[in-house]
Amino acid sequence: VRLIKEKEGFHSRPYRCPAGVLTIGYGFTAKKHLAFGSMTEAQASRILETEIVPAAKKAVDKWVKVPLTPYQKAALASFVYNCGESNLARLVNGENRLNGGNYERTAALLMLYTKANGKTLKGLVERRKQEAKMFLGKI
Repeated sequence: VRLIKEKEGFHSRPYRCPAGVLTIGYGFTAKKHLAFGSMTEAQASRILETEIVPAAKKAVDKWVKVPLTPYQKAALASFVYNCGESNLARLVNGENRLNGGNYERTAALLMLYTKANGKTLKGLVERRKQEAKMFLGKI
């Protein structure tokens, strides 16, 4: 939750993120959240903690077939929240990937997900670095 809050930042009103997607709160893009028109930080925190993070952790549980530490699960939950479930599936499946037992490579592969609309974004580079550190237990 802390990493997501830090990297997403809070916005009380809808805005366009660097990828051009209409967003509110801590990076919420769902129509039901945008329909608020505005929200308090307390409302956004509640949504993040009761809806968003549990859904992200559920996606991690669905796709990851090897044991994870709490830090690894948190890093992947942040990743799936930011990049989506299909990208998580690509990250962990395939030859020499996480579900094959290659934990170290997973941290390096996170760095492939730093672009929005074809452009590398500094914020995404920093987020992936933090997720990689967290995944490796270095945070």
